[in-house]
Amino acid sequence: MGKDPNSSHRVAIKCCCDLTNQAGRDERHESNNRGNVIELIKLLASYNEDVAAVVLENAPQNASYHSHGIQKQILSIFSDKIQRFIRKDINDGKFCILVDESEDESKREQMEIVLRFVDKYGFIKEHFFDIVHVLDTTSATLKEEICIVLSLHNFSVQNIHGQGYDGASNMSGEWTGLQALFCAECPFAYYVHCFAYRLQLALVGASKQVISINQFFSYLTQAINIVGSSCKRHDQLRAAQAADIAEKLAIDDEFETSKEKNQIGTLKRAGDTRWGSHLGSICSLINMFSATCAVLRNIINDGSKSNQRAKADGVYDSITSFEFVFILHFMRDIMEITDDLCQALQKLNNRFKEDVIELLVLSSALDPRNGYRSFNIEDICKLADKFYPMDFSEQEKLHLKYQLENYKLDISILPEFQKLSTISELC
Repeated sequence: MGKDPNSSHRVAIKCCCDLTNQAGRDERHESNNRGNVIELIKLLASYNEDVAAVVLENAPQNASYHSHGIQKQILSIFSDKIQRFIRKDINDGKFCILVDESEDESKREQMEIVLRFVDKYGFIKEHFFDIVHVLDTTSATLKEEICIVLSLHNFSVQNIHGQGYDGASNMSGEWTGLQALFCAECPFAYYVHCFAYRLQLALVGASKQVISINQFFSYLTQAINIVGSSCKRHDQLRAAQAADIAEKLAIDDEFETSKEKNQIGTLKRAGDTRWGSHLGSICSLINMFSATCAVLRNIINDGSKSNQRAKADGVYDSITSFEFVFILHFMRDIMEITDDLCQALQKLNNRFKEDVIELLVLSSALDPRNGYRSFNIEDICKLADKFYPMDFSEQEKLHLKYQLENYKLDISILPEFQKLSTISELC
């Protein structure tokens, strides 16, 4: 293309035009939209004659390399190379595993594995490593699948020095949870989990044991699903909100429409694995209650299918009942209190197990803030001796105290040490 100053404009415009067409896929040669991959190849080829001569229909011996199977192979090669790079970066060092679980679009259970480690240059790294399908989410199954992934890449389970999960009971149970299974095999794989998240799980789980509360969440989900099931209904919801806000402004001059107050928005879905999502879902319905009811009435009166009208009618009757509205506001008040409590718990150490508290307290001796005010030689020696005894030889433990004395002098006089504010920077 040369150094044409207008080239960037043409490329940007062409990209916008091509992306606008990506609303479906028809891979026949005469189609105007053959899918993202083929259309992207065509776009690149349009700017380079040499490329155009060897891709798609011009590919030698039909080697076009754009089938779904080829795309998956290419992605698999990328994935393998990235995993090899991470494996090489960790080498034989210690690492932490961070694991979460979720459902894919087909409702299959998936487990995501992230590895956290300190590289050879002393930098803390955290990389997504793999995602695997699991038949169930029992702690035994999760441990087995994690060990399979680690074994495939020649990681030693004994090098696990930390665990982090979402706090769900099957993972964090003291005796049968995933963390306990790993700790039985790797005594230094210390586990710290979020009690605040666990409190939310406990609150939602306990409240759903009450039939009326369980029904409330069921109706809440149904209302959100019906109203948010199509672009048409979404537009109706926004139009109803705009009309509702305009009416309130006409009545009350002091009606607030500032940021985050009485703004046009969308209904939020609740999920047991998303922090604060139940409170967000409840608050969104309260803020858009009138508009939601208006959309449901539209479906009841003008719905194209009788089963849609019947379902909307049932949900409308349920959410406009006194019991539902009472529980809606009651749960909002309760969850606002517990949400504040959850966030406060994140800052408290007294809810952790005693050994984890001690581990965190001793680790704080390495904190470089405030002129290394927390630096404590005895605490660091105890950290090595009690929590990581296998990582240091007896001779190293004897020398550690004297090395730390020299280190204490260095950090007081070397300017590069005075600028640090985190343990990560110190590494």
